Amino acid sequence: MKVTESNKYNQLKWLYSALSGVSAAFFLALFSGSASLENSMLLQVSTILFAACLPVFTAFAFAHVYMYEIDATVETCEKVTNEPWVGRITVGSFLCLALAFIFLIGHFSIYAMVCFILVALLSCYCIFQFLKKLTEGVAE
Repeated sequence: MKVTESNKYNQLKWLYSALSGVSAAFFLALFSGSASLENSMLLQVSTILFAACLPVFTAFAFAHVYMYEIDATVETCEKVTNEPWVGRITVGSFLCLALAFIFLIGHFSIYAMVCFILVALLSCYCIFQFLKKLTEGVAE
């Protein structure tokens, strides 16, 4: 199967493009706002994390667009994207993005940040339980 026939790679192309846009939008909002980085450690950390996310998600978007444009086989793309370093960068970039949002929310309200963390943990627990049951159902 070719990448252009794969919903997975088409969706990943758009996902990484959107996440690049989210990271870029943070800086546009920051520059247009009146928030001062010197006055908030949480905003400084958030800015650093969004800055780290922007080139990574942009590179991922370019890579997926390139895979799509050359119409590589899914097998070739799976072989390349299943490299251990790709997985580490992927997990690290999503962790950076989550932390960037946590610190950004914390800049505005510590209570909102705690609420975000608690709801995110509860949501992760629920989705993992859901996926476990789904996987067990498929295995039967």
